[in-house]
Amino acid sequence: MISTALDLRGVDFEKTAAVYNFSFYFDGKRLVLAEPNRAAVVYRDGALLRAVGYGEWTQSELANAVEERLGLGEDYSELFSLAEHDVILARVPAVLAGWRMRSMPLWLALLVAINQQNASFAQGWRNLCRIIKRLGKPARLGDVYTYLPPSPEDVLRRRDELRGCGVGYRAGYILSVAEALAEGRDPLRAKGVGGYTRALAELLAYRRYDEPPVDRWVEALVEKAYGGGDARELLKRRFGRWAGLAVYLYTIVLDAAPLRRALQRIERGFIEPVEEISPMNLWRLSSFC
Repeated sequence: MISTALDLRGVDFEKTAAVYNFSFYFDGKRLVLAEPNRAAVVYRDGALLRAVGYGEWTQSELANAVEERLGLGEDYSELFSLAEHDVILARVPAVLAGWRMRSMPLWLALLVAINQQNASFAQGWRNLCRIIKRLGKPARLGDVYTYLPPSPEDVLRRRDELRGCGVGYRAGYILSVAEALAEGRDPLRAKGVGGYTRALAELLAYRRYDEPPVDRWVEALVEKAYGGGDARELLKRRFGRWAGLAVYLYTIVLDAAPLRRALQRIERGFIEPVEEISPMNLWRLSSFC
């Protein structure tokens, strides 16, 4: 084991760790960062973040990984200023003060994005949870019990079990991405990785904030909030280099609710997280999958 400490730099650790997370990766105090062939447990100690690495880490690698995954160097002040005057994001500066988007390895980002294709929030994340629990590896990191996600090779070896995770037609796309990674090819060019999936995966893995992942849900919200027109172009004009992260924030403040309910909430001004099964509260649901 190796450990390190970092300055929080004004980041709200609990909010950052909680959003879009499972109970086996965040328990309210400790965050698990699952990286290829290694992992870390991160927790707040006053004004510091402390991290303990498991597997092969140097101290500098561990510190750099925590800084990147938790966005400690990110400054969202420009986006939050734009959000204050937005129909959907007006509550973001208050509700998400100090929050940063966590990044993740590209393979996991693609699993998230593919499972969200034509799926509700609950369906997509329940499928992802099953993949991690059924095909991944149970692990004990100190006194934290968790699951390490399966590698692309693990998934390729267990194709039938993948199909048993409820992913439907998406199994073929997941296998296509896994094959690309296993063979050293670009997974962002694999079968099933279209514009929406690519934009979401690059947002989550590389912090590509400028390219909005636009699906039918986003198109309908944009039309409701700002009027007709091309959703991607409207988002880019409104949020500039933050267009992709703005869409991510839509899903948080509207609880990634089904489209009809999301539209009703915009109309009624219910634009902050309130629902139990939601990106903000998923980590609380130990029996989610």
